[in-house]
Amino acid sequence: MLEQQDVTAASPSVDDNVEPGSLSELSPLAYRLDALATWLYWIAGIVLACAFLAALIVISTSVDTLGLVSPQVESQSRVAIAVALIGAGFAGAGIVAGLGGILKALVRRRDL
Repeated sequence: MLEQQDVTAASPSVDDNVEPGSLSELSPLAYRLDALATWLYWIAGIVLACAFLAALIVISTSVDTLGLVSPQVESQSRVAIAVALIGAGFAGAGIVAGLGGILKALVRRRDL
């Protein structure tokens, strides 16, 4: 049987290629790109929060359409618009977070 030390030493960590002091050893450009990637993660969260807020506003408003659309159709279309807003928020947040992840992975490579 393996001891606990051997198991932890044999299993690869997520950040095996990133040493603790490696962020301070990055070039100025790489350091700025790493900071940009971190900001992209935060922006993805803000995009998602804004999508939920917009969906909540759409659901809770009762805007009159000047009689052009019946109230039943209007309430059903509000739900569809709210679902579309939440879906667009997830898609937008996923794209921004994915770009941040790709940038962070490229910056933290060993051969940089």
